[in-house]
Amino acid sequence: MDEMPHLKLVGKPVPESDEYSKARAQADDLLMIASAQGDRAAFAMLVSRYEGHVRSYCGAILHHENQAWDAAQDVFLRLWATRLRYRAKGRFRAYLYTIARNTARNLCRARRRRNALTNLLGLQDDDASAVVDTRAVAGQQGLHEQDEAARQVRLALSQLDEQLRDALVLRYFNDLSYDEIAAVIGRTPSTARSRVFYGLRRLAELLPKESVQ
Repeated sequence: MDEMPHLKLVGKPVPESDEYSKARAQADDLLMIASAQGDRAAFAMLVSRYEGHVRSYCGAILHHENQAWDAAQDVFLRLWATRLRYRAKGRFRAYLYTIARNTARNLCRARRRRNALTNLLGLQDDDASAVVDTRAVAGQQGLHEQDEAARQVRLALSQLDEQLRDALVLRYFNDLSYDEIAAVIGRTPSTARSRVFYGLRRLAELLPKESVQ
């Protein structure tokens, strides 16, 4: 591969240390075990910990603020419904983001079918007046709407192929490892790494030159 372009990715989190990552994974597993036993307080802690991240990730797929909120709620409803299936192997985030990805994609497909029908019948669709959630990709990082660099990154991300955008958002805005990304997208870690690489290169082409070093 060519040398990976260095970008000023606004909102990129500080990478977790191995020790912290393992401790977080163990804590998530314990909370899921408790949730499987009916402990709603434990499940509430998981929701509190990940709700913002999940909503942001769904927003990056849906480009619609209200639908991102709805999708996040659906994700945690499905997580609760499938809690007995979870196996505590330190892979909670991959499990959660797989549910989030499938939920958001299903909503996208439903929206396309609805739009196709309304266009066919000549009806007015509420989505025509929908406002894209400009906080969706990097909302949990506390960026300001007026931040021009953040706006440019979000705009460029929205123009990427879905597969590349998905990998970048998981890696740089949710800090998933390549193994975790691979589990979410159903591919190998090398494929996940490749998508991040080519996504960064494509992003570098879309961003203004001053955003790329």
